[in-house]
Amino acid sequence: MAKLGASNVNVNVDVNVDALAGDSGGGSRIRFNTYRYWQQSFDPNQDMIPKPPGGGPYPGYDPLKRWNAELKTYVYLREFLTDASDWFQVLKPIADAKKNSSQMSEAELKAAVLDLYNAAGEREDRFAEIIDQHNGEGAINYWLGMLMIDPARHPNAYLLIRVARRIGEMVVMCLKHHCNAARPSQLCPAVLPMMDPPATPSYPAGHALQSYLISYCLARALPKVPQSALPTKWTDLHRGLFGLARRVADNRVIAGLHFEIDNEVGWLLAQKLDGLLAIGTKFPEFQALLAEVKKELPQYA
Repeated sequence: MAKLGASNVNVNVDVNVDALAGDSGGGSRIRFNTYRYWQQSFDPNQDMIPKPPGGGPYPGYDPLKRWNAELKTYVYLREFLTDASDWFQVLKPIADAKKNSSQMSEAELKAAVLDLYNAAGEREDRFAEIIDQHNGEGAINYWLGMLMIDPARHPNAYLLIRVARRIGEMVVMCLKHHCNAARPSQLCPAVLPMMDPPATPSYPAGHALQSYLISYCLARALPKVPQSALPTKWTDLHRGLFGLARRVADNRVIAGLHFEIDNEVGWLLAQKLDGLLAIGTKFPEFQALLAEVKKELPQYA
């Protein structure tokens, strides 16, 4: 068979953009058309672009079109890094105040491993949700389900969840690098985690910090969510938004991926981050986002 040259081919193929770009901000479909097809369907001599209304400048991105939420989180991350430029110095003492796994004595480590052994008894009951929440996207769905947040109808509430996750992710990865603590199964192979641990240090726990920060941000925007008062101590974390965050965090201990202290410090760091973000004289973009979330879910505002 003779080879087909480029001039012989005219292709119009629909491809799911998620498969190509990992949902990097494109539309739901992407189309490839050869130049020949476009040349035939396009007349450069006719008006190509409508005149702007009132003869003014052309508008920017249509505000009625929703940003890709995962990508827009970087706007708020930049604001956080600018307005709280000392965040690492503020949070580092909280992480340093507790003993992580690489700093424990033999007796302390044996007690921590025994706690994991006892927690593993719940693996069967929680198997499905542990697997579901292992991926960050799966964990986010639990907050969406609790408050019936639809990304299309509640784009700002959905964005707030992702902003909290993005800021929390950046913070926890930097502190993990600083603390450099071993995972439970590195110190005691008999722990047998339910899945391969992430290739990051154990302390502080990322799922814990991000989960609690999501709940804090939602509680700030929506203070009337039932049974979701801001907690002041570790034993308060068992109801409402914070009960959900604690369950997500506890599942990582049950799975053998974290020690309990990893989760506790994750909560302490999220609590401090919430205090930083709650300063009304800073973070104008973030404060404006909280106001928009209140409008979307007025029953909880």
